[in-house]
Order: sequence, then structure tokens, then C-alpha cells
Amino acid sequence: MAFWSTRGAVSEGKALAGATEPTGMDRRRYLALLALGLSGCAGRTSGDSSPTDAETTPTDAETTATRRPVTSATRRDGGAPEWGALSGLESDADPFVSYVVGDPAARPYGVEPHYVVVENQAGESREITLTVRDQAADDPAVDATLSFPDAGICQVELAEPAAYDVTVTTGGETTTVSIAPSRFDCNESNTGVYVGADGAVETQTVSTMLGCGTPEA
Repeated sequence: MAFWSTRGAVSEGKALAGATEPTGMDRRRYLALLALGLSGCAGRTSGDSSPTDAETTPTDAETTATRRPVTSATRRDGGAPEWGALSGLESDADPFVSYVVGDPAARPYGVEPHYVVVENQAGESREITLTVRDQAADDPAVDATLSFPDAGICQVELAEPAAYDVTVTTGGETTTVSIAPSRFDCNESNTGVYVGADGAVETQTVSTMLGCGTPEA
């Protein structure tokens, strides 16, 4: 697997390595011309330089400001587990309900979705209200009160890169977990939300650590 890196090396004075050094009057003229050339380089403004990566790559804030907010989701009963290694969860455990937030076809090539897994760890069935909202949207894409069985799992696929708030409410306790746009790249990433017997919530986020380069067109 290839890892992308950017390297830059500046080598000064190599263009003069094979030149013959002038002497006498020619030497003084040579030094004067050289000094003039260097002062011209030093006086060059930043507007003459080529754009850098920082200038051409959109920031999270710019992406959030210009894209279409995610306001829709699809639900289905059951579903196949898509999350990776989260502590306390078996990789083959099946969710009793699944949501896909946003449109997978709108996700850029080479970018993986982010999965949020909500598990009831109360030791008994309970109702949990789940809301998932794009921070740029007025209304949540998911707003549902679900009857979780004991050890029941709800799987949420965040299909489009965005800044999301995932909120769980049960037993009078409300907890919000924020998912940043930087979580969406070539790596597989997952967030576990574990709701305990007293309504307290623990969270865990894991991700693979691949070096993500610029996807080919």
C-alpha cells in the first residue's frame, strides 16, 4: 500500500557550481550583478508565488459553509454490522435497526463513511431517543424514540462528510457526541455510544491509520 508524503528540498548555489570565478575588474562587476540579482529575489512579493496546498485545500469550515446540509435518512430493521473493532462489541453482532444518513452517492471518491453504534448496556430493555443532526441543518435527519432490547444495537451510517451531532436521551439523561468532518477520509472510523443502566453514556472512537493521499480523478 502506497503512503503519500510531500517532500521539498531547496538547494542553494548549485547553479554556480561549475562556473569560473572572475578576477579583478570582472570580479567586482560580477559581485555587483550578483548582489542586484539577489536583492530582486528578496523583493519578490507573495503574490508572485504559486498557490500552496494550504491556500488551495478547503478547510472544514469552508466545506461546511458551501455544501448542501444533510437532512434525510433511511431506516431499515436489522442490517449487517459494518463497524470495525470497538471495545465490548462483537464484530458479528447484529443491529436491530439501522439508519443511513445522507446519500452514499454524494460521498467523494475514496472517502469512507463514519459509523456510529449505539448499544443499550442497561441489562434490560429500555427506550432511548436518538437524534442525528448535521450542524448546518435546522432539522435533524434522525429523530426517533427506539425500544432497545437488552444489549440491543442501533447502527447509524453517516454517509456524507459533514459535522454531525449525535444525541441520545434516556432516563432524563441527555448526551451529545460531535463528529467532525475530519473523520471522513480513506480510513475506516467508528464511534461507539454505550448507554448504561443509570443513563450514563460512555463513548469510544477508533480509526484505521492509513496515509490518505489525494484521490485520483
